[in-house]
Amino acid sequence: MKNDDTFDQELYEKIDRYLDGEMEGEERTVFEKAIQTDVKLAQQLAKSKQARLSIELGRRKELKDKLTARGEELLRNSSIKVEEPPKQKNWLFFLMILMLLAMMAFFFFGPKFTQQTISQPPQPVALYEKYIDWYQRSTTLSNEPDSSDQAVMLDSAEQYYLSRDCSAALPLLQELQKTPPVASLNYLLSGLCLLHNDQPGVARSQFSRIPSTATDFYWHGQWYTALAWLKEGKTAEATTVLESFAPIRHKQKQKADELLKVLKQ
Repeated sequence: MKNDDTFDQELYEKIDRYLDGEMEGEERTVFEKAIQTDVKLAQQLAKSKQARLSIELGRRKELKDKLTARGEELLRNSSIKVEEPPKQKNWLFFLMILMLLAMMAFFFFGPKFTQQTISQPPQPVALYEKYIDWYQRSTTLSNEPDSSDQAVMLDSAEQYYLSRDCSAALPLLQELQKTPPVASLNYLLSGLCLLHNDQPGVARSQFSRIPSTATDFYWHGQWYTALAWLKEGKTAEATTVLESFAPIRHKQKQKADELLKVLKQ
Protein backbone atom coordinates (compact mmCIF):
# COMPACT_ATOMS: atom_id res chain seq x y z
CA MET A 1 0.00 0.00 0.00
CA LYS A 2 1.39 3.39 -0.95
CA ASN A 3 2.31 5.91 1.67
CA ASP A 4 -0.03 8.87 2.23
CA ASP A 5 2.91 11.18 1.40
CA THR A 6 2.24 10.50 -2.27
CA PHE A 7 -0.69 12.91 -2.07
CA ASP A 8 0.54 16.16 -3.53
CA GLN A 9 0.18 19.53 -1.86
CA GLU A 10 -2.63 20.57 -4.16
CA LEU A 11 -4.74 17.60 -3.04
CA TYR A 12 -4.16 18.42 0.64
CA GLU A 13 -5.24 22.01 -0.04
CA LYS A 14 -8.44 20.78 -1.76
CA ILE A 15 -9.25 18.55 1.21
CA ASP A 16 -8.72 21.48 3.61
CA ARG A 17 -10.92 23.77 1.52
CA TYR A 18 -13.63 21.08 1.34
CA LEU A 19 -13.63 20.55 5.12
CA ASP A 20 -13.55 24.33 5.73
CA GLY A 21 -16.64 24.78 3.55
CA GLU A 22 -14.76 26.97 1.07
CA MET A 23 -15.39 24.66 -1.89
CA GLU A 24 -18.62 25.55 -3.68
CA GLY A 25 -20.65 24.91 -6.81
CA GLU A 26 -19.36 22.63 -9.52
CA GLU A 27 -15.96 22.22 -7.89
CA ARG A 28 -17.57 20.79 -4.73
CA THR A 29 -19.83 18.49 -6.78
CA VAL A 30 -16.88 17.11 -8.73
CA PHE A 31 -14.87 16.62 -5.54
CA GLU A 32 -17.71 14.73 -3.79
CA LYS A 33 -18.10 12.44 -6.80
CA ALA A 34 -14.36 11.78 -6.66
CA ILE A 35 -14.71 10.75 -3.00
CA GLN A 36 -17.19 8.03 -3.97
CA THR A 37 -14.96 6.55 -6.67
CA ASP A 38 -11.40 7.25 -5.44
CA VAL A 39 -10.74 4.97 -2.47
CA LYS A 40 -7.38 6.57 -1.76
CA LEU A 41 -8.94 10.05 -1.65
CA ALA A 42 -11.73 8.82 0.63
CA GLN A 43 -9.16 7.34 3.03
CA GLN A 44 -7.15 10.56 3.16
CA LEU A 45 -10.32 12.59 3.72
CA ALA A 46 -11.26 10.30 6.62
CA LYS A 47 -7.81 10.76 8.17
CA SER A 48 -8.05 14.54 7.82
CA LYS A 49 -11.47 14.55 9.51
CA GLN A 50 -10.15 12.37 12.32
CA ALA A 51 -7.12 14.62 12.80
CA ARG A 52 -9.29 17.74 12.97
CA LEU A 53 -11.61 16.04 15.45
CA SER A 54 -8.66 15.08 17.67
CA ILE A 55 -7.32 18.64 17.59
CA GLU A 56 -10.75 20.09 18.41
CA LEU A 57 -11.24 17.68 21.31
CA GLY A 58 -7.80 18.60 22.60
CA ARG A 59 -8.63 22.30 22.47
CA ARG A 60 -11.92 21.78 24.27
CA LYS A 61 -10.23 19.76 27.01
CA GLU A 62 -7.53 22.39 27.43
CA LEU A 63 -10.15 25.17 27.67
CA LYS A 64 -12.22 23.14 30.13
CA ASP A 65 -9.19 22.51 32.33
CA LYS A 66 -8.31 26.22 32.32
CA LEU A 67 -11.85 27.27 33.24
CA THR A 68 -12.02 24.63 35.98
CA ALA A 69 -8.73 25.75 37.45
CA ARG A 70 -9.79 29.39 37.30
CA GLY A 71 -13.11 28.62 38.96
CA GLU A 72 -11.40 26.73 41.81
CA GLU A 73 -8.99 29.61 42.29
CA LEU A 74 -11.84 32.12 42.53
CA LEU A 75 -13.64 29.95 45.06
CA ARG A 76 -10.54 29.67 47.23
CA ASN A 77 -9.93 33.42 47.17
CA SER A 78 -13.54 34.51 47.43
CA SER A 79 -14.66 36.23 50.63
CA ILE A 80 -18.25 36.79 49.44
CA LYS A 81 -20.92 35.17 51.56
CA VAL A 82 -23.99 33.99 49.78
CA GLU A 83 -27.10 35.01 51.63
CA GLU A 84 -30.11 32.76 51.61
CA PRO A 85 -33.22 34.29 50.07
CA PRO A 86 -35.93 35.24 52.54
CA LYS A 87 -38.41 32.48 53.21
CA GLN A 88 -41.91 32.91 51.94
CA LYS A 89 -44.43 32.94 54.75
CA ASN A 90 -47.29 31.32 52.85
CA TRP A 91 -45.40 28.69 50.80
CA LEU A 92 -47.15 25.77 52.55
CA PHE A 93 -50.57 27.22 51.75
CA PHE A 94 -49.73 27.57 48.03
CA LEU A 95 -48.26 24.07 47.96
CA MET A 96 -51.48 22.60 49.31
CA ILE A 97 -53.51 24.45 46.66
CA LEU A 98 -51.28 23.09 43.90
CA MET A 99 -51.63 19.54 45.23
CA LEU A 100 -55.41 19.90 45.38
CA LEU A 101 -55.56 21.15 41.78
CA ALA A 102 -53.35 18.28 40.63
CA MET A 103 -55.63 15.72 42.31
CA MET A 104 -58.72 17.29 40.74
CA ALA A 105 -57.12 17.22 37.30
CA PHE A 106 -56.23 13.55 37.72
CA PHE A 107 -59.75 12.49 38.76
CA PHE A 108 -61.44 14.46 35.97
CA PHE A 109 -59.02 13.86 33.07
CA GLY A 110 -56.85 10.90 34.14
CA PRO A 111 -59.24 8.03 33.31
CA LYS A 112 -60.12 9.47 29.88
CA PHE A 113 -56.46 9.96 29.02
CA THR A 114 -55.62 6.41 30.16
CA GLN A 115 -58.40 4.92 28.04
CA GLN A 116 -57.25 6.82 24.97
CA THR A 117 -53.68 5.70 25.51
CA ILE A 118 -54.59 2.04 25.88
CA SER A 119 -56.99 2.03 22.94
CA GLN A 120 -54.40 3.35 20.48
CA PRO A 121 -52.07 0.62 19.16
CA PRO A 122 -48.36 1.48 18.92
CA GLN A 123 -47.35 2.95 15.59
CA PRO A 124 -44.58 0.90 13.88
CA VAL A 125 -42.70 3.92 12.52
CA ALA A 126 -42.79 5.60 15.93
CA LEU A 127 -41.34 2.43 17.49
CA TYR A 128 -38.63 2.40 14.83
CA GLU A 129 -37.70 5.98 15.65
CA LYS A 130 -37.57 5.12 19.35
CA TYR A 131 -35.25 2.13 19.01
CA ILE A 132 -33.01 2.93 16.03
CA ASP A 133 -29.48 3.96 16.92
CA TRP A 134 -25.98 4.24 15.48
CA TYR A 135 -24.31 0.88 16.15
CA GLN A 136 -20.85 0.96 17.68
CA ARG A 137 -19.02 -2.29 18.29
CA SER A 138 -17.34 -2.78 21.64
CA THR A 139 -15.11 -5.72 20.69
CA THR A 140 -12.35 -6.22 18.14
CA LEU A 141 -12.91 -8.22 14.97
CA SER A 142 -12.22 -11.93 15.06
CA ASN A 143 -12.14 -14.46 12.24
CA GLU A 144 -12.43 -11.66 9.70
CA PRO A 145 -10.30 -10.83 6.61
CA ASP A 146 -6.88 -9.61 7.72
CA SER A 147 -5.59 -8.00 4.51
CA SER A 148 -3.94 -4.70 5.34
CA ASP A 149 -5.64 -2.88 2.45
CA GLN A 150 -9.06 -4.25 3.43
CA ALA A 151 -8.44 -3.48 7.09
CA VAL A 152 -7.61 0.17 6.35
CA MET A 153 -10.61 0.60 4.05
CA LEU A 154 -12.98 -1.05 6.52
CA ASP A 155 -11.62 1.10 9.35
CA SER A 156 -12.09 4.23 7.24
CA ALA A 157 -15.64 3.20 6.37
CA GLU A 158 -16.41 2.55 10.03
CA GLN A 159 -15.05 5.98 11.01
CA TYR A 160 -17.28 7.61 8.38
CA TYR A 161 -20.26 5.64 9.72
CA LEU A 162 -19.53 6.64 13.32
CA SER A 163 -19.41 10.28 12.20
CA ARG A 164 -22.81 9.61 10.55
CA ASP A 165 -21.44 10.22 7.07
CA CYS A 166 -22.97 7.26 5.22
CA SER A 167 -22.51 8.95 1.84
CA ALA A 168 -18.77 8.46 2.30
CA ALA A 169 -18.94 5.10 4.12
CA LEU A 170 -21.11 3.22 1.60
CA PRO A 171 -18.76 3.49 -1.44
CA LEU A 172 -15.88 2.03 0.59
CA LEU A 173 -18.05 -0.80 1.91
CA GLN A 174 -19.38 -1.60 -1.56
CA GLU A 175 -15.86 -1.61 -2.98
CA LEU A 176 -14.75 -4.08 -0.30
CA GLN A 177 -17.65 -6.41 -1.12
CA LYS A 178 -16.20 -6.91 -4.61
CA THR A 179 -13.29 -8.86 -3.11
CA PRO A 180 -14.24 -11.88 -0.96
CA PRO A 181 -14.11 -12.90 1.77
CA VAL A 182 -16.27 -10.03 3.02
CA ALA A 183 -16.20 -9.06 6.71
CA SER A 184 -19.47 -9.49 8.60
CA LEU A 185 -18.99 -5.96 9.94
CA ASN A 186 -19.12 -4.76 6.31
CA TYR A 187 -22.60 -6.23 5.77
CA LEU A 188 -23.81 -4.83 9.10
CA LEU A 189 -22.53 -1.29 8.45
CA SER A 190 -23.77 -1.37 4.85
CA GLY A 191 -27.24 -2.38 6.03
CA LEU A 192 -27.29 0.32 8.71
CA CYS A 193 -26.26 3.03 6.25
CA LEU A 194 -29.04 1.94 3.89
CA LEU A 195 -31.50 1.83 6.79
CA HIS A 196 -30.59 5.36 7.87
CA ASN A 197 -30.94 6.40 4.21
CA ASP A 198 -34.58 5.17 4.16
CA GLN A 199 -33.89 1.98 2.20
CA PRO A 200 -35.11 -0.71 4.65
CA GLY A 201 -35.65 -3.39 2.00
CA VAL A 202 -32.09 -3.18 0.63
CA ALA A 203 -30.80 -2.93 4.20
CA ARG A 204 -32.42 -6.27 5.09
CA SER A 205 -30.70 -7.92 2.14
CA GLN A 206 -27.35 -6.83 3.59
CA PHE A 207 -28.22 -8.08 7.10
CA SER A 208 -29.31 -11.44 5.65
CA ARG A 209 -25.79 -12.00 4.26
CA ILE A 210 -24.22 -12.07 7.72
CA PRO A 211 -23.43 -15.74 8.47
CA SER A 212 -24.90 -17.21 11.66
CA THR A 213 -21.39 -18.36 12.59
CA ALA A 214 -20.50 -14.69 13.21
CA THR A 215 -22.75 -14.81 16.25
CA ASP A 216 -22.45 -11.24 17.54
CA PHE A 217 -22.82 -9.55 14.16
CA TYR A 218 -25.58 -12.00 13.16
CA TRP A 219 -27.86 -11.10 16.09
CA HIS A 220 -27.17 -7.39 15.69
CA GLY A 221 -28.26 -7.89 12.08
CA GLN A 222 -31.43 -9.66 13.21
CA TRP A 223 -32.27 -6.78 15.58
CA TYR A 224 -31.89 -4.18 12.84
CA THR A 225 -33.81 -6.44 10.44
CA ALA A 226 -36.79 -6.23 12.82
CA LEU A 227 -36.46 -2.45 12.91
CA ALA A 228 -36.32 -2.37 9.09
CA TRP A 229 -39.66 -4.20 8.99
CA LEU A 230 -41.12 -1.68 11.45
CA LYS A 231 -39.92 1.19 9.28
CA GLU A 232 -42.12 -0.25 6.53
CA GLY A 233 -45.02 -0.64 8.97
CA LYS A 234 -44.91 -4.46 8.93
CA THR A 235 -45.34 -5.48 12.55
CA ALA A 236 -46.04 -9.17 11.86
CA GLU A 237 -42.68 -9.67 10.14
CA ALA A 238 -40.91 -7.68 12.87
CA THR A 239 -42.59 -9.82 15.55
CA THR A 240 -41.40 -13.05 13.88
CA VAL A 241 -37.80 -11.83 13.88
CA LEU A 242 -37.97 -10.65 17.49
CA GLU A 243 -39.38 -14.01 18.64
CA SER A 244 -36.19 -15.68 17.39
CA PHE A 245 -34.29 -13.95 20.22
CA ALA A 246 -36.10 -16.07 22.84
CA PRO A 247 -33.51 -18.89 23.28
CA ILE A 248 -30.34 -16.82 22.90
CA ARG A 249 -28.22 -14.53 25.08
CA HIS A 250 -27.13 -11.34 23.34
CA LYS A 251 -26.68 -7.64 23.97
CA GLN A 252 -29.84 -6.83 21.96
CA LYS A 253 -32.05 -9.47 23.64
CA GLN A 254 -33.35 -7.16 26.38
CA LYS A 255 -34.48 -4.55 23.85
CA ALA A 256 -35.87 -7.27 21.60
CA ASP A 257 -38.00 -8.69 24.44
CA GLU A 258 -39.15 -5.19 25.40
CA LEU A 259 -40.15 -4.29 21.84
CA LEU A 260 -41.85 -7.68 21.35
CA LYS A 261 -43.96 -7.08 24.46
CA VAL A 262 -45.09 -3.71 23.08
CA LEU A 263 -46.01 -5.22 19.69
CA LYS A 264 -48.09 -7.96 21.33
CA GLN A 265 -50.17 -5.57 23.44
